[in-house]
Amino acid sequence: EGLLHLFAPASRRRLHAAALQFVDKRNPEDARTLARIARHAEGSGAHARAAEAYLALADSAARRHRLLEAEANYSAALGFLEPASFAQERAYAGRGQARALIDRYDDAILDLERAVQLATGRNDKRTEADLLLDLATLHDLRSAYDASAAAMERAATIVDGLDEPRLSARVDAARGRTLRGRGKTAEAV
Repeated sequence: EGLLHLFAPASRRRLHAAALQFVDKRNPEDARTLARIARHAEGSGAHARAAEAYLALADSAARRHRLLEAEANYSAALGFLEPASFAQERAYAGRGQARALIDRYDDAILDLERAVQLATGRNDKRTEADLLLDLATLHDLRSAYDASAAAMERAATIVDGLDEPRLSARVDAARGRTLRGRGKTAEAV
């Protein structure tokens, strides 16, 4: 690995491709193996495989609450994903959620807004509503109650057409937070 920089670019790509063939046969659930797969796929030009490995690493890190690691791997995946794909939506949503949990609210909002756009483009109403409710929560945390109310109302319109008790409960909670934020505590309860 440390000697790769000594080789010409074409030779490096071939070495990465050979290493990718070797590590790709191992247990892809292991984080160290996934990291090697991502690195060698990236180096060999196998961008789809690199994106897949980086997404798996990011999801694994997020499940283990390793938020900086998750954010870095979602960012790496985004560099290789096809535009407007479900995987890109997933990466923006995951990175947005990781950023929110490390108090990077402005960046999280941008990521979640992009994920909402992609879900809207795919006509995935459940995911769109879920992401809008995540956005409403972030806006509440920043005391941006008008933005929160707009996201919540947009989600509520979508949820009204679905039979989704979980999303309906999230809309009610978001509506209560918005009312409380506007000083209407009695109405919020």
